[in-house]
Amino acid sequence: MPFLVWKTVGGKKRLVLRWNRRINGKPRVVKETYIGDMNNLARMIESRSEDVNAYSLAFGITAGILMMEKEIGIRNIIDERTGHRNNGLSPGDYALIFIMNRLSDPRSKSRIHEWMQGDFSSTLYHSVTAHGFWNMMDRFSDDDMKKIKDQIREKLISLGYDDSRLFVDGSNFYTFMEENDMAKRGHNKKHRYDLNQVSYYIAANYDYIPFYGDSYPGNIPDVSTFSMIVESTLEDSTLIFDRGYNSKDNINLIRKRKYLGALIQSDHNDLMAIPVENDSFTETRKNVYGRDHRIIVYHSSKLEKKHMMTFMKRFRKVYLKVRKIMESGDSDSMEKAGYYLEAENLNDKIHFLP
Repeated sequence: MPFLVWKTVGGKKRLVLRWNRRINGKPRVVKETYIGDMNNLARMIESRSEDVNAYSLAFGITAGILMMEKEIGIRNIIDERTGHRNNGLSPGDYALIFIMNRLSDPRSKSRIHEWMQGDFSSTLYHSVTAHGFWNMMDRFSDDDMKKIKDQIREKLISLGYDDSRLFVDGSNFYTFMEENDMAKRGHNKKHRYDLNQVSYYIAANYDYIPFYGDSYPGNIPDVSTFSMIVESTLEDSTLIFDRGYNSKDNINLIRKRKYLGALIQSDHNDLMAIPVENDSFTETRKNVYGRDHRIIVYHSSKLEKKHMMTFMKRFRKVYLKVRKIMESGDSDSMEKAGYYLEAENLNDKIHFLP
């Protein structure tokens, strides 16, 4: 790696760019480029270089994914499972390109090549086409996908990543696809109820390293997918999940496991009435969902302030939208405003205590 040093030349200090390399275990200078004084360095930086075709490429995210690939070997895992033997881009290559794009600047498969023109990945992969993506995707069966995820998880565990505590969370993303087996109407996180959505869950450890995950139709609520999550995770791992998975049946599924969940405040006014000092907690016990549980009631000023600010931002957005509907002059503006308020369901965000 090059570095700058000061060197005394003719009794004056001058900047020199040096390259070092270890030779027989000792660092040796293998190259030097004379720069001169600071004024000369400034002129070199500010002067326009002639006959230089320079351009900039995004590098960070792609480099990070390449480091991950070097450690885990995702490309080889995928290629071995799909039986790739030909020259050219493999299913594993296309998977890495897809991951790079999704984490950088998500595009449709027909437009990923546009993103690559400004990304370092363009120096590694060539002739990437939407048709190539579709051909490679056709080579993956459902069983292949499951086996690939299992192998990646086993690799992560072999590298020492902790899977003893798993945070489980479900989400969804809207799509412009026509309705099919996966794309369905549901309660969209981005409030795009006019579009179909695909739902998924991820089970990650304390360092946000995902170990499990799957997708499912967008019209299936999170609470109905808990059995799939329980069956796919190791029995000796502690499951940590939010209140969206709460039900008597789900709690019964994990009765022999360690777990940590959350309760809906408005369903437990007796717990919310327990006096707790700011930024402190208290413990009690209560039978919920058919089982006796250790309950921790916790107060966080920081979280309370965050929730208040989030609600007020949403309230302002809803208010402005309702006002716009009311001022439209439509004969059914009142009815439209009512439907909109019902869909936003602001009451769910406010909990009144007795």
